[in-house]
Amino acid sequence: MENIKPKRDKFNLKLLYVEDEETIREQLVFLLQRRVSDLVVATNGKEGLDKFKDYRPDIVVTDIRMPFMDGLEMSKNIREIDKDVVIIITTAHSETEYFLNAIDIGVDKFLIKPIRKQNLDESLAKFAKDIEIKKEFQSQQLKIQTLLNFIDDIIIVTDGKTITDSNYKFLNFFGYNTLSEFLKDYSCICDRFVEDSEYLQKDINGKNWLEFVVENQSQTHKVKLYDNGNQQDKIFIIKAVKLPIENSKEYIVSFIDITNIELESKNYQAMASTDHLTKIYNRYKFNKALNVEIERAKELEQDLCLIIFDIDYFKKINDTYGHQIGDKVLVSLTELVSKNIRQNDLFARWGGEEFMLIMPSCDEEHAKILAEKLRKLIETNDFEKVGQVTCSFGVILYNGKESIDDLIKKADIALYKAKQNGRNRVEVF
Repeated sequence: MENIKPKRDKFNLKLLYVEDEETIREQLVFLLQRRVSDLVVATNGKEGLDKFKDYRPDIVVTDIRMPFMDGLEMSKNIREIDKDVVIIITTAHSETEYFLNAIDIGVDKFLIKPIRKQNLDESLAKFAKDIEIKKEFQSQQLKIQTLLNFIDDIIIVTDGKTITDSNYKFLNFFGYNTLSEFLKDYSCICDRFVEDSEYLQKDINGKNWLEFVVENQSQTHKVKLYDNGNQQDKIFIIKAVKLPIENSKEYIVSFIDITNIELESKNYQAMASTDHLTKIYNRYKFNKALNVEIERAKELEQDLCLIIFDIDYFKKINDTYGHQIGDKVLVSLTELVSKNIRQNDLFARWGGEEFMLIMPSCDEEHAKILAEKLRKLIETNDFEKVGQVTCSFGVILYNGKESIDDLIKKADIALYKAKQNGRNRVEVF
């Protein structure tokens, strides 16, 4: 029975073959036509270079000595166009100079003439596999890039230190045409983080920002970036997921713009915490802040004082001059007091004509001195339409044990005592 050799499938390759000697060329073309899916042939280096530019093959197989342009010069020109294309040199020469020049150019393989079919097959098989893997990777990269550009958020691909890819939104935001241009100025996107304790930092507890985000994906991570185009800070939520490529150590990181939402939220918080008339803190904010300062005073074993005061005979001012003038008195008084307290003191409208001051790290004596200073400033101030206005003050030192309610009750007692003793005075509980 006749032995029939199994038919070999062609390699899915586009190959450029350059050879000036007709006999050798025809012999190898006969073999190559059966082994590659797409074959382009040239008879000299110049023609080979032109066909390379037109067809962009996966592999170039070329002789060295040819008219018009030799194989090494052609290969050098090809390398300048495509640094990754596979170049195989076929030669009957063994001169060291040829090999050294070929190595400098970056030739991938030498095949000695006459070329054995087995050697040719082995070389094509090896490079076909490498090229297939490369094309698959490029295909995946293209799909990912297309997807990234389709997404309206800022997207980067990174190992946490270096950005390896990005979408158009990223480049537009930072004002660059290409990622390579951005990377000349910044090695990490974290270099563009705006320092703000409310938002994500470059390093958190000894870990870089990406490690922290990846290990705490159940949490919401917000970061502030400066927008050069609009000359303002922008706030983003960061999400990081592993790049869906086998053995990849990179992550796709998305930056979802929540600037408007964040600003609206802060505006609502400010509205909820601020007195509409005087623009200082309201009773709600005061209670929250007092609770925080009490805990801090306990932890740090520091003094904490409260000053409570109200306007004497304020009802008479409203009855005599009207509520609009009464409101102006309240506004003028809060402006006067705000200019004469410490930066870390918290000033709030307690209700009506009554006000509170939280004074962290302040002992009773200094609180009393400030209360007396404020009393005199108010007394000597000329209020529009009304003239002189006076206030009564109560001062209380937190003893480290009492509740907020007990502390405020003691402040009320001190204020009541100031009223009982003639008003326009300071009393300490």
